Amino acid sequence: MNREQVQDIEPLSELQCHRAVVTSLTSCQLDGRNTLITTSEDGTVALHSVDQKVGVLKGHRATVTSAAFLSWNDQPMILTGSLDSTVQ
Repeated sequence: MNREQVQDIEPLSELQCHRAVVTSLTSCQLDGRNTLITTSEDGTVALHSVDQKVGVLKGHRATVTSAAFLSWNDQPMILTGSLDSTVQ
């Protein structure tokens, strides 16, 4: 793909889910669905399926800077890191 082709790409959709800047995103398979995980300076983590918001995780007291998905003993887990010095 060249630069001109990239400039002509229109977004498929726009997700409005956080009250502040989005700081990271990742994707995973969650319950058999492609899921997008976003983190934000508002201290929340949002989960989205292709066409809807699945949920919002709250609990951090500061900006959420990262998220990762893993399966532990066949149980899906989302780990998040924050400027509040915690991993949840």
